[in-house]
Amino acid sequence: MLKITKRCEYGIMAMRYIAAQQNGNSTAFKTCSARSIADYFNIPPEIMAKILQKLVRKGLIVSQKGKNGGYNLSKKAHDISVGDIIMALEDCMNIVDCSTEKGLSCDQLGVCAIENPMKRIQKDLNNYFNNITLVDLVKGD
Repeated sequence: MLKITKRCEYGIMAMRYIAAQQNGNSTAFKTCSARSIADYFNIPPEIMAKILQKLVRKGLIVSQKGKNGGYNLSKKAHDISVGDIIMALEDCMNIVDCSTEKGLSCDQLGVCAIENPMKRIQKDLNNYFNNITLVDLVKGD
């Protein structure tokens, strides 16, 4: 069964939370601490901090140190997709190995009849996630 990892789920929740605090505007709004996000969702702060650090490294959010420090979006909410978040946290969104752009090898390669349908499904799934933005999540669409 297709399932998003907890890391992605928490990352999407955190990014939506940050976007909602900024009302979808530029990064000039209220910063969000890892602790406030973790507390809001009842997620262990250590896990949330690691997820946020990875999102910083991947360029989706920026961190500010100091008394009023925390996290902000690195760009406007309408420029960040759910696909961007998943790729930042998992490095891929592939449902099966043969659906990757890298063409990872498969034990059934050559005899399997589902490679092309899986590639079409993968493409549709990627497009779907890449077309849902943080603005959509904040609005609840």
